[in-house]
Amino acid sequence: VLIRLQELGVNRELLALALRLVVSQRLIPQNCENCRVVTMAPEELRKFLDLESDLLLYSAVGCESCGGSGIRGRRGVYELLPIGRTVREELLKDESSGRGKNDQLSRNARIQAAAFQCGYRPLAHAVRQLLIDGIIAPHSALQALGVAPEIFSLGPTRSEKNKGASS
Repeated sequence: VLIRLQELGVNRELLALALRLVVSQRLIPQNCENCRVVTMAPEELRKFLDLESDLLLYSAVGCESCGGSGIRGRRGVYELLPIGRTVREELLKDESSGRGKNDQLSRNARIQAAAFQCGYRPLAHAVRQLLIDGIIAPHSALQALGVAPEIFSLGPTRSEKNKGASS
């Protein structure tokens, strides 16, 4: 988020002095517990999300309890970035010595390392844990992370199937 704000033209000094905490959030559909079934996930998906090969993943197929949607409520997932001293110092460092692409990538990596020192955990960590716990389906996890489920041959989601049937 900090890097994106800078790309949008927000002054880095302003970011360093004004921010105390940055929060990013998503609402993810939860699997219906009444119709939840084990689903096979492609090996590429398991590698992408760093999942054990024997881990059981779940999707919901739809039942009377969930109105055929397979979804029973939504779960909030959050990414919290405390703007601590080390992050603030990295934001305030003078970057006038180099303006090349490699210098910017190195600076972004330093900001990210400082963020982890201050307790930052990416949204992906929370999403991955919900997937491991069987609370959300693989396609919901990918959508929350901004990745198209079709890339991993997961096929259309239930809602996409229902849209096609009603057309």
